[in-house]
Amino acid sequence: MFDRALVFLHIPKTGGSTMRNIFSRLYSGGTVFTISVPSPKGIAEFKRLPCEFRLTIDVLQGHMGFGLHEYLRKPCVYFTMLRDPIDRVVSRYYYELSKRPRPAYMYRCPNEASETLTLEDYVSSGINKLVDNGMTRLLSASDGKIYDVPFGQCSRSMLDEAIKNLENHFLAFGILADFDESLILLKRAMGCRFPFYVRRRVTQSRPDQADISDSARQTVSALNELDIELYDWARQRLKIEIDEQGPGFQAELILFGFLNKILGGAYTMARWIDRWLVSDHRAATSRRGSSVTRQAQLD
Repeated sequence: MFDRALVFLHIPKTGGSTMRNIFSRLYSGGTVFTISVPSPKGIAEFKRLPCEFRLTIDVLQGHMGFGLHEYLRKPCVYFTMLRDPIDRVVSRYYYELSKRPRPAYMYRCPNEASETLTLEDYVSSGINKLVDNGMTRLLSASDGKIYDVPFGQCSRSMLDEAIKNLENHFLAFGILADFDESLILLKRAMGCRFPFYVRRRVTQSRPDQADISDSARQTVSALNELDIELYDWARQRLKIEIDEQGPGFQAELILFGFLNKILGGAYTMARWIDRWLVSDHRAATSRRGSSVTRQAQLD
């Protein structure tokens, strides 16, 4: 077990569901607390937890702004994953479209089944503040607050604060595009076993970033200029850290990828078999039930 509490700051649409499962397994013998409601309500509920319980938490994870480590009352470090800002916002839009039933706010006229919002409409509407420099917002926050800064009013001082927090309070941070490399850096920083994983909640039916119109790309970029700078800084920093690891890093990375592919395939097969057995059991139960009903009718 790691000697300090870990706070996983889950930025939406950055592979966070996969990371939550990783931390839950790494800390299987400890207390993992997840802020399940990504809103001020979920954060307020965490703050109201008894101090005695908060002291037992080994991992705090969920959608939150920076600063909640102060409520754990023990030595803490952070981890987060970052993603290309345009890709992250596009992923969020198509995730919203994929919800069933589709949320009313995704329609031009919420009170009727009208045309859905375009990507540009969604980003410009202010429906979701986290499509406006969302990574900078969360990493520069104080007291865990997410939505304090009005839509369209993020400042350069927030970017400076986000970078300062990453430098001073984060044991490590990762880049979604370099997911395995990020995990090996985290493993080495924590001194833990291989963080094997299976991808979770990948948004389906969404175009590649190259297929997004120039107009939509410009709209998203204009609202994420600070996140674009933050992401560029993080990518350069990650490259430097990887280069400093020495030749053994690449060998470890290859081994991890090989083992994770094998174990991931075994896990997927096990889930498929389990679902097949459950389905077969339900079908058999249904057949027995039908047989009993027919027999009762004959009697």
